[in-house]
Amino acid sequence: MSAISGYSSSYSNYSNYSGQVRQGPSEEQMAAMKKAMYDKADADGSGGLSKTELTDFLAKGPSGDSIDSESTFTSFDSDCDGSVSEEEMDKGMQNLRSQMESNMNKARFG
Repeated sequence: MSAISGYSSSYSNYSNYSGQVRQGPSEEQMAAMKKAMYDKADADGSGGLSKTELTDFLAKGPSGDSIDSESTFTSFDSDCDGSVSEEEMDKGMQNLRSQMESNMNKARFG
């Protein structure tokens, strides 16, 4: 009987551990990562990304995809003020990710 309860206890601990491993970052961690990414891109610390800053940031990315910086900047700068805010960058990066995933799925599945 003790072997069964020991196994049950071990499995319960494993389930708790594996559940923790599979969890993604919390909302607070995601917000901190987004803020750090934006701050890194905002090289002059102005609080807005210039076309040059966004182009430089995207060029340093790991994807290797060809990105048209002019159209990317225009699509990110939703209020057309010539600067990309943190919120605009977040939305723009989400859209860019969706586009890239869609392109990969088209290439993969035809």
